[in-house]
Amino acid sequence: MRSKRRRSPNSGRQLKIGQSFVKRLCMAPASFVIIQSVLSMTHGLHLRATAEGIETRQEWDILKALGCQEGQSYLFGRPMRKEDLVTLTISNDLPEQRLAGQSMS
Repeated sequence: MRSKRRRSPNSGRQLKIGQSFVKRLCMAPASFVIIQSVLSMTHGLHLRATAEGIETRQEWDILKALGCQEGQSYLFGRPMRKEDLVTLTISNDLPEQRLAGQSMS
C-alpha cells in the first residue's frame, strides 16, 4: 500500500503584514501586539508571513524574532528583473548577508 502525502489546504498560502503596522512597530505597543498576534495565527494555520515596507534593521530584527519568515522592502533591495536576481543570487551577495555584514563566499 502506498502512502500519499496530503497537503494542508493552506499550504503555499501567505499572509502579508501591511506597511502601516510595520512602520509603527517600534513606536506603538498596539502595533507590536497586533503583529505578534498575526504571526502566531499564521504559524498556527501553517501560512507564510510576509512583512511589507520594512525600513530599518531594527524592524527586521524584531519581525524575525517574532517569527516572520519573509520581508519586502527597499532595505533588502530594489525591484529588479529576473535576470538581475539570478546574477545577484549567483554572486552570493544576497541582501540578508549584506545586512549581517557577511559574505557567503
